[in-house]
Amino acid sequence: MSSLIHLVRKDLLLLQRYIWLLCIYAVVFSGFVQSDSSPLYGMLPGMVLILALNADMRLPSQQFLVNLPVRRSFLVLSKYVSAFALMLVAFAFCMLLNAGADLVHGQAVTIHPVQLLSILLTQILFMAIYIPLYYWLGLNGAQYLNVAMIIVVMIGSQLATDLLSREDTLRLSEAMTAHPAIAGLLGVCVAALAVVISFGVSNNIFARRDL
Repeated sequence: MSSLIHLVRKDLLLLQRYIWLLCIYAVVFSGFVQSDSSPLYGMLPGMVLILALNADMRLPSQQFLVNLPVRRSFLVLSKYVSAFALMLVAFAFCMLLNAGADLVHGQAVTIHPVQLLSILLTQILFMAIYIPLYYWLGLNGAQYLNVAMIIVVMIGSQLATDLLSREDTLRLSEAMTAHPAIAGLLGVCVAALAVVISFGVSNNIFARRDL
């Protein structure tokens, strides 16, 4: 467990160099600047996920890590823990930032639990897809993957916002709101299953990699 904690701490320290960029990005796409700040919830956690996974993706770093007295499965697990923790922090930061923007503009702070939970679960599914691709493509392929994923995050956030405003989606949201416990439990189970499968695939790929 101590090895896992140290590996997660390493990812947090490596991400510090990008804090200023993330803060500027968050303010620009928050309610302080944008009239519709909902894309921030999808875009900022997605960017944090990509940066957290790629902070030590250089080949010398990978060779150093696999020679540590820890199993490769722990290296993979640490990536999932780091990514999930940082995504939660980014998500909470989005909520605080947009709540502050509402207060500054003299508006009531509104929180939509079902919508926010849906966005968070979508981010977890995105993580479950991205990390195996990250290990499968390796250093060179991951560079193109990152560009593609950033585009997907930016376009997907806008598409998700448009989708959530559609009438049929609103009716589905109302149905989920009427049964929040069942809807939330189902979403959490699906996300958890996706993460478990994703970890198994990532661990299998990284265990066979020659570094």
